[in-house]
Amino acid sequence: MPESSDMLIQVNGKEQKVLQGTTLLQIVQAMGVDPARVVVERNLEIVDPEKLSETRVADSDRIEVIHFVGGG
Repeated sequence: MPESSDMLIQVNGKEQKVLQGTTLLQIVQAMGVDPARVVVERNLEIVDPEKLSETRVADSDRIEVIHFVGGG
C-alpha cells in the first residue's frame, strides 16, 4: 500500500508510484525526453504543452507520452 504522500498512476501503460504534487513536466523530464517533442495525454485528453509545468497528476491518472518520430 502506498504511503499517504504517494500516488499510483499509469504512464504509457505501466504502473508508477509518484509523490503527491508531481507535475506532468516532471514526469516527462524523468523519462529523459524533450517536452517540446512530445504530446502528453492525461485521462484521454491532450494537455496544452504550456500547462505541463502546472498540471499536477492525481491518484489513478492514466498518462500517455507520445514521442514525435522523424523519418524520411
